[in-house]
Amino acid sequence: MIEKQNLLNTGLKLIPVNEITIEKDLNKKIGYDFTVEDFYTFCTHDGIFVQDSMAVHIPISEITKQEIKDKFLVTKNLFNPSDTSISVPPSQDIILGIYALTSGKIKEFNIEKEYKGVKMLKGMYDFNKELPEDYKVINYPIGKKELIKILNDLIHLYPEDIIVRTLDNIKNIGFTSATFFGPTLSLDLCYIEGAEELKNYLYESDDLMEMINRSADDSVTELLKNNFEYAYYVDSGARGNWDQVKQIVLTRGFISNSRGEIIPKPIKNSLISGLNEKEFFHSTYGERKGLLDVALNTGLAGYLSRKLIFSCVNQELDLDLEDCGTMDTVNFMVDSVRKAQMLIYRYHVVDGEIFEITKENCMELLNKVIHLRSPIKCTSEKLCKTCYGKLHKYLNSRYVGVIAAQTLGEVGTQLTLRTFHLSGSANLRKTKDGKVNLEQTDIISDLKKVVTLLHHFEGKTYNEILSDLFKLYNENTAIHYIHFECVISQLMWYQNFKWRLMKNRDNFEPSYHSIQTVPKFESWLLALAFSSPKQSILNGLVDKRNYEGIIDKILLGKRLN
Repeated sequence: MIEKQNLLNTGLKLIPVNEITIEKDLNKKIGYDFTVEDFYTFCTHDGIFVQDSMAVHIPISEITKQEIKDKFLVTKNLFNPSDTSISVPPSQDIILGIYALTSGKIKEFNIEKEYKGVKMLKGMYDFNKELPEDYKVINYPIGKKELIKILNDLIHLYPEDIIVRTLDNIKNIGFTSATFFGPTLSLDLCYIEGAEELKNYLYESDDLMEMINRSADDSVTELLKNNFEYAYYVDSGARGNWDQVKQIVLTRGFISNSRGEIIPKPIKNSLISGLNEKEFFHSTYGERKGLLDVALNTGLAGYLSRKLIFSCVNQELDLDLEDCGTMDTVNFMVDSVRKAQMLIYRYHVVDGEIFEITKENCMELLNKVIHLRSPIKCTSEKLCKTCYGKLHKYLNSRYVGVIAAQTLGEVGTQLTLRTFHLSGSANLRKTKDGKVNLEQTDIISDLKKVVTLLHHFEGKTYNEILSDLFKLYNENTAIHYIHFECVISQLMWYQNFKWRLMKNRDNFEPSYHSIQTVPKFESWLLALAFSSPKQSILNGLVDKRNYEGIIDKILLGKRLN
């Protein structure tokens, strides 16, 4: 316990708070701070407080209270804006419990029952009872992939109250089943039969490519699946992957050096058996690269997010405008399954008629060139619903530009932080022809490519820029194509005018501006966010466009209409 007198002797002064009473006055129109009673609050002699504090924001007006209920509650945000998957997927204990329940690993539940005419074990029966009554019967082991697929089905098929109730039911049965199963890790059971023989086989060759191909062979994973006592952790999707299991119980394998190249000499020992001095030293290269990447590039990813947001902050959706009426479209080649899936909720034009792209018909577009309604060609100052697509129904916001910027920015930040978990292990990925791809995927270099792509366009068309962005981002995650189009449409200008809003725009070639320079075209006040503030102020005084964006209105205390 810290004595009060000792603290006072350090040059701090005591602000007495034990006599303060805290009252909540709902009639007050101003915010207020409070301090918990009986705690000491200290400040230095120049008045700087040294106690941690937290602001409490209370909605005051009826409009604000209603907005909190309609937009902020988690039940109103069940869709992930980036790809419309479920935003609150279950994980870890819930996944493990449901997998144990539906795969027959809990003996008490291995009693045969019948559900809607289908015979199944009691565990499977109990799981089906937690789903909506008219949903199809599930009769196979449920791991993470299967469960998220079911939940993604539910959020598109049922109203909010049923989805929320089902999510709660699944959470409860998952946690409860995990306690019945009671999994525990033991080091003694991490040794697998045949590990030494397999390790000798993997590294008996003198040819590097032969050893790499053997290490990446599916038979290694199969041996782990069949012999590792805790295979259900990975099979269920609750935790870890087979590469991590391989490093723990079989062999550390091939690792990358600080330049991202595969070190020719593999680390033969596993983490359970322990590395010798030389192996430990070699493994530090990749480990350090992971730590440094996080330290050096988190700022890069964050700054990219900031620039994207300032470039797109003034892009809004007009909630009252169904269609701007344009028949100008973006010619789009649907050359992959991922691209087809990331076009759901959009509209395309066929022989002068507009059709919606849905989950059911999106695969019909595969390997075809379609004419896509797009924000790039929208003629309305605020985007119309047809050019943006039906995704707006799940966003709870008209500020689609900020959502697009956050979608792209968040991926960079998350992937940067994830590099550190890879521990320098080489990523031995097989190509379609069965060969191992020796080019190591480097998330950090991908992030730098994105930064370069959004600053320097080198004569590329918007289709080429969009294709490059989609390829870079969708190797690691799924992002709807609309978010890339929203960003690119903000970068297209002709002199001081947005290209898409110009009359006879096809007569003018658009210029593509860096995400760092776009804000100065949007608003002289917005331009102060980056560089050359004096020049921005002078331009603002000389320019008579009288443009006011969202940030301008906030800073000047005006309403956001």
